[in-house]
Amino acid sequence: MPFNNSILHIIPYDKCTGCFACYNACPNNAIRMTLSPYGFYHPELIENRCSNCGLCSKGCPVSANSYACSQNRSSENILSYAAWTKNETLREHSSSGGIFTELANAVLALGGIVYGVSWKSGWTLCHAKAESNYGLLTFRGSKYLQSNVGLAYKEIEQIIRSSRIVLFSGLPCQVAALHNFVDGENLITLDLVCHGTPSVVVFHKYLEHVSDSRIIKSINFRNKENGWSKFRIHIDFTDGSCYSETFRKDPFLVGFLSDLYLNDACYNCPFCSVPRQGDLTLADYWGVPKEYKNDLGVSLILSNNSKGDKLLDILKNKGSVELTQTLFDSALKGNPRIVAGNLQIPKQRDSFLLQIQHADFQSLQHIISEVNCFQIKK
Repeated sequence: MPFNNSILHIIPYDKCTGCFACYNACPNNAIRMTLSPYGFYHPELIENRCSNCGLCSKGCPVSANSYACSQNRSSENILSYAAWTKNETLREHSSSGGIFTELANAVLALGGIVYGVSWKSGWTLCHAKAESNYGLLTFRGSKYLQSNVGLAYKEIEQIIRSSRIVLFSGLPCQVAALHNFVDGENLITLDLVCHGTPSVVVFHKYLEHVSDSRIIKSINFRNKENGWSKFRIHIDFTDGSCYSETFRKDPFLVGFLSDLYLNDACYNCPFCSVPRQGDLTLADYWGVPKEYKNDLGVSLILSNNSKGDKLLDILKNKGSVELTQTLFDSALKGNPRIVAGNLQIPKQRDSFLLQIQHADFQSLQHIISEVNCFQIKK
């Protein structure tokens, strides 16, 4: 049987974001998501289960051109805010201003459910749900890795049908994928300003390198011990020791921020644009006006439609956050991926990803040094 309607025959490999839409859409369990040798999630077709129904293609946000998102605000009308929680402890332990947790708490107070990402065994990243404040703890903090969405979209579709509110936090491509399954007033989506998803294989080789046979207890990509603008990656081990390095010197973060090992689709992402994908967009406010700058961290919120406005109104009335409207132009400073999804592919990328499959991380650090975006060019 020809499989002309399956997603694998319609979407080029380098356009696939690994969003798990096709996996959720297939009624026959004919698609499985696997990590490629390069370390990115991609669908595989189980041919003896495929009925060629085409539902996987209809669910795919790339195939369906879901990035148009015409119902959300244009750059002329988008509402931009500088925001931070008034809870100093929460702010200290959050990547920027602690706003995700405040938004999530507001949804839980309405009897809703929150979907975010948390670490699972083997230091893989998975989408999960929380129905309590305690459950939110594992969602807190930036995690620079591609997540395994699992069957979250199908689960959310069922929850929305039961008239409960759901807040879904994810990358723009994941939010676009979810909107292909379900929409309505009870679904609130939060898209994150995304630099791109780095290779899972590279990340695990990096962990092997820095752990040096020690057992990892916790990973914090955004430790603010030296301040929000000078964040560090901090890894604790079960023997009481730790690894801690600034984002300008840690080899994994340098390679990631220098675009060395991102997913193919991330170099020309159609979902990094305005109108945005979510009801709200969340990021670090790196270009925050001087009068609001604080090294405890400031969050950037973009409200993209009336649904986003309503949730922010709840936060305002609750009085738990500082929320100040700012100019959209200042939001773009330090956050170019709000409006532009194009990145230049380093010439060393393919060679690095081929070699990392068989080499250890340390032996390839010289390639990271070659592309280091923090080096001063003379």
